[in-house]
Amino acid sequence: MKIITLIILFAAYQMLAADDTNLVAAGDWSQPVATQNGPAIRGRLLICDTPNHASSDPKPDTAVYLELQEFASALRSVRVHCGLNRFTVPDDSPGLRCELRDSAGKLIPSSPGGFSGSEPGSYWVTLQPYCSARLRASVYGGGRLDDGGLAIYLCSSRAWWDVHPNKTNEYFLSGTFTAVAPTNTFGLQTGLPAIDSTNMDVWYGTLTLPRVKVPVKKP
Repeated sequence: MKIITLIILFAAYQMLAADDTNLVAAGDWSQPVATQNGPAIRGRLLICDTPNHASSDPKPDTAVYLELQEFASALRSVRVHCGLNRFTVPDDSPGLRCELRDSAGKLIPSSPGGFSGSEPGSYWVTLQPYCSARLRASVYGGGRLDDGGLAIYLCSSRAWWDVHPNKTNEYFLSGTFTAVAPTNTFGLQTGLPAIDSTNMDVWYGTLTLPRVKVPVKKP
């Protein structure tokens, strides 16, 4: 029975990998982080080409995603509050914070930018055992530049970069993701949740997300 279960899981993994044709670049998984009550997750940064089904323009929408995966030592679902929209909350609020560095490790400062689309919201996400979820971090607007570069506009980090092709340099995005349960309905105030029998499946903590290479076409 155990062998049959492993075969089924392996087949499902192979099917998922075969269908994952929109993945452009992936960072390594972070170290898993668990709460004192058992829920554990890990995460990584992805850059994906997503078909723009909401527009008549066939051009793919290239964006940064945060992938979270349940990683507890026991079979259990985990709930995570993902604050990916930080435009209306204080600077020290939890969420995704990213930085961009070049191949020499030099920090690339964020520059002012604008976009014509909307932005991701903040949501509760439930991760079933062994399952993962991809959450969009980039705003809906930006993406590929005409010169083959990439516009990275992250409202969750309040960070904006236009990464242009460079003959001698490469660029890498890394960051942290912090989650706590909001203390009110709107999620504007945050703090560690009062743990009781109704919310022991809530994950809170900070993941350190390894870098992902920003895919740009060299001139």
